[in-house]
Parts: sequence; structure tokens; C-alpha cells
Amino acid sequence: MFGNCYAMNLSRVRRIVQIGAFLLFLFLWINSISLPPSAIPPDFFFRIDPLLGLGTLLAARSASRTMLWAAALLLLTLIGGRFFCGWVCPLGTVLDFSDKILHRREQPSKRDYRFLKYYFLALVLASSLFGLTLFLFFDPISLLSRTLSLIFYPVAVFVGNALLALVGPLFTKLGFQWYRFHSQPFFDLRFSVIALGVVLFIIVLGKVERRFWCRNLCPLGALLGFVSRAALFRRRVNEERCDHCGLCLRECPMGAIEKDFHLQPGECIQCGICSSVCPGGAIEVRPKLGLAPHPVGYSPS
Repeated sequence: MFGNCYAMNLSRVRRIVQIGAFLLFLFLWINSISLPPSAIPPDFFFRIDPLLGLGTLLAARSASRTMLWAAALLLLTLIGGRFFCGWVCPLGTVLDFSDKILHRREQPSKRDYRFLKYYFLALVLASSLFGLTLFLFFDPISLLSRTLSLIFYPVAVFVGNALLALVGPLFTKLGFQWYRFHSQPFFDLRFSVIALGVVLFIIVLGKVERRFWCRNLCPLGALLGFVSRAALFRRRVNEERCDHCGLCLRECPMGAIEKDFHLQPGECIQCGICSSVCPGGAIEVRPKLGLAPHPVGYSPS
């Protein structure tokens, strides 16, 4: 059972892991552009992405050994649930930060749109069968990497070269050699604007509800959520300790807790926030075999 003290420590550990994973993502992205090869493959985050692996498998009709990385993440999801979204995903970290700035106080949603991401996942995977690579455009790792490459890298190169142009002559007088950064041109301004617009739109959706993209639209989140329905370790509520205060329901960034204070495992990102705010220490994590009920019930419409 997770006590309040342990839960608060877990929440801090998650923040540290999130920041570390995001810095690693940035380092590997920079490494793929200009730095010497590192011990970790520059495409590490792409390798462990199950959506990219599955989409590639369907589109290319062939498998490779690098897909074992994605299979390993799915296996870990079967054990610990949808932890990748809450602990590792760099776009999820960006949304956690931006939501603190943009998001208003959580209000109960009048409608549940979580089913949309499962339809979106089906569309993305079905398109792969016909050779369309929609998964490369809507995958969160690809989205963030594309934005960095098309927007922030050219801007950083332009600013860096402008600064070097100012201080370069001083270096020359001191006997040092200096070089300009190699610029990556804007291949097509339309692509750059679209890439930036998509990410900004995802961030602004935080005004509607926290992690709107993760809750309702992310196809990778849908895939991991579907697998995590069979996760071994799941959150449980100790009925004897629960006083039905509703703090966990209001503070959950994913809206994964139902009105009866029980959880939809496919929506939980293992952030530990519910445990840290529970005054009675009623939230437990226990192993359980079998499938959890799907959040989307049958609807003829």
C-alpha cells in the first residue's frame, strides 16, 4: 500500500524522471544533428515507440530487430500500466508544464471524448496497411521532433550565427579560429508553419482540460492504454479508508478516476498524484490478473 509520504516521494521522483527523460530527448536530438555519436542511439525514443514500430510493420510488411525495443515497452506496459505517458513521453512533459500556465481549475467534463483516440488509432493503423504514414505525422515523438527540427533548430542557428558575427572578429584578434553553424534551410515554409501550428494547437487544448491531447486524441496513448487494460499492477481504492472527499477525482490530470472513485486503467498514467492528495491513504496498488472494462461501452450510434 502506498502511504501519503511514499506517494509524495513518488510524485517527486516522477518529476525528476520526466525532466531527465526530456533532457535526454533534447540531447539525442542535438546529437543526431551535429554532435559525435553517443553510446545511446540518437533515435532511441523512436525505437521504443510502439506506434511507430507497429505502423512501420504494417506499412512495410516486414520486421526488424529494432522493433524489439518497442516490444519491450509494450511488455513493461503489461506489467506497470501506461507509465510511458506520465514518466517518459517528452510531449507529455511539455503539456504538464504548459497546463500549469494555461489550465483553469478542473471542471467536470459534460461529455467524454476519450473514445476518440481509439478511433484515431484505428484510422492511423488502417492507413498504414495502404502505405500511408499518418502514424509518422501524429505520433507524439515525431510531432515534437519535427517541430524542433523545422522551427527551433533553424532559428537557433540563425541567432547563433548572428552572435558569432558580432564576437567573431574579437576571437580573430585574440588568435582563435571560429566557425559559423551549419544552417538547415526551411525546405518549405508551409511545413514549418503546419508543424508549429499542430504543436501549439495541442498545447492550447490545455485550456479545455489538462492533457487534452493525451486524454482524447493521442494514438500512442490509445495503444498503450489498450494494452494497460491487462496491466499486472493497478490502482485500487480501500473502501474502509476512503471518505469520498473527491480530491483524487479533481486532481487526476487524465480524468481517469470515475465518480465512484474507481479507475479506468487504460487512462491512468501512473503519476501518483491521486495517492499524494488522498488524506486517508486509501489508494493502493495491487497485482491483479485479467482485463479491466473498456472505457467505451457499446453504442449503436
